[in-house]
Amino acid sequence: MAAPIKRNADGTVDLGSLNAHVSHLKGKYAQNAANYEANTGHKMQFQQHDDPHKHDGPKHTNDGEEEKEEEKEKQ
Repeated sequence: MAAPIKRNADGTVDLGSLNAHVSHLKGKYAQNAANYEANTGHKMQFQQHDDPHKHDGPKHTNDGEEEKEEEKEKQ
C-alpha cells in the first residue's frame, strides 16, 4: 500500500511531508537491520550511499551477461 503524496494548494509536492516520510522509512529500515542482526548474529548485506540522489535499485543476477558484454567490447 503506497502512501499518497501530500501536495500543496498549488499542486506542488509538500517537501516537508515528503522529507518526514523518508525519515520515517530510514528509521524503519535501520530498525529492521538491527533486528536482523540481533536475531541472526549477522549484519544485513546492503550498501549505504552518501549521495541521496543515487539509487541502484534491487540487486539482480544476470547470469554473466554483463561480463560477456564487457568481453565483446574489449575485442
